[in-house]
Amino acid sequence: MERTGHDEPGGRRHPIAPPAAYCTRRLTSALQFFGVDINWPTVIVSLITSLIASYIGVRYFTGPKLRAERADAAKQNIRREALELIRKATQYQRGVASSLQRKNGQADANDGAQALRFIQLSSDLTWWRRYSIKRRCRHVFGKRWTATAELRGEPISDDDSVFILTAALLDRSPETGTFSDGLMQRAFESDPSSPLVAKLVRQLERLSRAR
Repeated sequence: MERTGHDEPGGRRHPIAPPAAYCTRRLTSALQFFGVDINWPTVIVSLITSLIASYIGVRYFTGPKLRAERADAAKQNIRREALELIRKATQYQRGVASSLQRKNGQADANDGAQALRFIQLSSDLTWWRRYSIKRRCRHVFGKRWTATAELRGEPISDDDSVFILTAALLDRSPETGTFSDGLMQRAFESDPSSPLVAKLVRQLERLSRAR
């Protein structure tokens, strides 16, 4: 049976107070018993102010800090990937990595995989750095490989080279260039003393700085 109140002598009935109001009155009475006076409007305003301040702190201070940390991690990963390519290019330039030399016109699908790798690693950077990296990838790895890599959104997996090669074969748009128009391809087709190899090293150094 629903409780609607309690009886007092004389037949008067008092409704039961809601739990929150009841607890508030009891807490106020207890605190007043110990000499503590509570101004509930002030307490409520202070609580709301604290919640707003906490939200602003998380939104405008913690958020940028996390984004900055992710950007720093992305730059480090990009530098690590680029330094490995620089190492190979300089070895080829010194004539100690002849196995890297490529046949004329025979494109390497790893150029597409590398373009994909750099584009994905740049996702936590500012928009202008992402644009710079894409532009650098077009120059280093080739327009067609980079255009195909930009269409790929899934994480990198073992079948990326196959995917990129298949997608590039299906893409016959003249705007995306050819398989072998990238500086990487042309440099490794050339003699180690070619200026193209030195130019490749310089471009990779800029890419290592996320530029």
